[in-house]
Amino acid sequence: MAPSRAPVPPTPFWTADIDREARRLWRAGLSARQVAEATGAASASAVLGRARRRAWRRPAEIARQNHRFAHPVFTDRTFPLPGAPPLELAANPRPWLERRAGQCAFPVDGESWDTRSCCNPSGAHTYCEAHRAVMRGPATGSAEQLARAVARHLA
Repeated sequence: MAPSRAPVPPTPFWTADIDREARRLWRAGLSARQVAEATGAASASAVLGRARRRAWRRPAEIARQNHRFAHPVFTDRTFPLPGAPPLELAANPRPWLERRAGQCAFPVDGESWDTRSCCNPSGAHTYCEAHRAVMRGPATGSAEQLARAVARHLA
């Protein structure tokens, strides 16, 4: 029976000189593929892994030029929201804590302890009809309509 040999660990590829050169090329704006070809690394993935583990950062101006690293520019494609319904306030809004049951609790002015509420009749609801509409926001249709509306903005 032949004596078994202890496995010889492979020589590491990333020496200090190669690491320094790869980082310089990375910061110069070369792609991972180009850095791999220049340094003799196994693949672009090897360079990307090294860059991530070592937290190499590109200068901001290079990152902005490279569409793969830059953040997408958001163009405002929002559809117009309907205007708020006209709000008819009660002739004498009351301090929020002095309102009675069946009166609208929607704050109309003031701050902190001086907040005054609408006090229009609200029935069994917290807010009157006009303020319920404001709090509810625009009505949405079915889930399919919502998905189509969202898809338009993501395209």
